[in-house]
Amino acid sequence: MFKLLLQFEWRYHTKQIAFWFSFSIFLFLGLFVGNKGGTGASENINSPYQIAYFIGIMALLSVFIVTVLGCKAMLRDKDHGMTELVFTTPIKKAQLLYSRFFGFLMASFVILCAVPLGMLINILFNVSFFPGEQTIGPIELWPYIWTMLVLVAPSMFFIASVMLFIIVVTRSQISAYAVAFSIYGIYFLTSMFTGGPFGGPITSSPESQALAALLDPFGLSTFVSQTQYFTSPERNTTLLSLSGVFLQNRILWIGMGG
Repeated sequence: MFKLLLQFEWRYHTKQIAFWFSFSIFLFLGLFVGNKGGTGASENINSPYQIAYFIGIMALLSVFIVTVLGCKAMLRDKDHGMTELVFTTPIKKAQLLYSRFFGFLMASFVILCAVPLGMLINILFNVSFFPGEQTIGPIELWPYIWTMLVLVAPSMFFIASVMLFIIVVTRSQISAYAVAFSIYGIYFLTSMFTGGPFGGPITSSPESQALAALLDPFGLSTFVSQTQYFTSPERNTTLLSLSGVFLQNRILWIGMGG
């Protein structure tokens, strides 16, 4: 039954205009940043570092994608006055809840996958938005896949879990969007004072950087902490290492989402 419900949720989301509109927006963003970055001939614009950096930045927008799709999935019975009717069927409440949760989580993740897809298309067809000397390295799929799996997916799971809780408890879109804006506000504020990726130089002590690396739900501070001393050759060849503080960060936020 759960599999059938999950398939239904997937079909529901992929038939929505909002799904394809969002996918198109993120595809364009991927195309736009696909050849941005690099440091001339010494660093490839499709290096693992650049791929992880730009995908990580774009993933910050996942909060709103998860919120929009989550509200559509969890509140559509209420909006159409069918809540009582749904629970007269043999479907168990837990099955319905989890199928809708994983349905909008999968749909949100696929939308974010448009970013690496756009970046890859940019590299393959050399769509240039930024003039200047740029070097393209070996074209490989794994850096894009790895970044989505270890940097984006755990963060989206946590955000989706928070949104599920808020929507189920409040049954209100306004509350969900208020929490989404609050997540951004708290994230950027704490980043400024803990030496995160958006913090100023006066706040970038080793202690505050270590704290930001552990507590960053999006993993960007952890990414910066791991790669800040990379040389250009290392940026060109080294994937994010799922170890140390980065591993602790991912486990922490997956656990918080669970």
